Amino acid sequence: MESCSSFTSETRIHIALFEGLENANELRQRLLASDATLSFAFIDAAIVVSKLQVLLAAQKALDNEARQTLKTHNVHSEIVFNLSPTTNISESLRRFGISKDTKAMVVVKISQEPTPDIEARLRELVKGHLVPLSGLGQHVDIKRIDKYYKLNGIPHLTADNRVDLVIGAMAVKSIA
Repeated sequence: MESCSSFTSETRIHIALFEGLENANELRQRLLASDATLSFAFIDAAIVVSKLQVLLAAQKALDNEARQTLKTHNVHSEIVFNLSPTTNISESLRRFGISKDTKAMVVVKISQEPTPDIEARLRELVKGHLVPLSGLGQHVDIKRIDKYYKLNGIPHLTADNRVDLVIGAMAVKSIA
């Protein structure tokens, strides 16, 4: 689990990667039931091309929260929404959040709590293996990413180019 400082507040952005997920459907059902004990962003790791992508979505969610312009119910669902290039909230949460079939996920927590406390809470909640974020690339589904960000048909697209285009699509969403 990694922790980064926010640019605009005293809160921290905590990011974890879980593999071998066994309770994705249970977590998803609890999210749909608005379980208040799940104050985390649960993201399907297959659509995460870089840690920077997640940090940008989290920072934008924090900015929206500070300006009282959240488009979703809370800062954690706003993170998932911010990953999407579209303004359709339900589509964004469906595509970028976890599903019953998710086997690897990125979890984000916005908090001032110490990292060990958050990590302990996640280990209680998630039935899976906490692994270093350096393993993100092992789970990327290029076909889904290209479809969601409309990158199909771009010849000779490198991993770095894909990251740049994904981040650009996320940024342009708010001005479109």
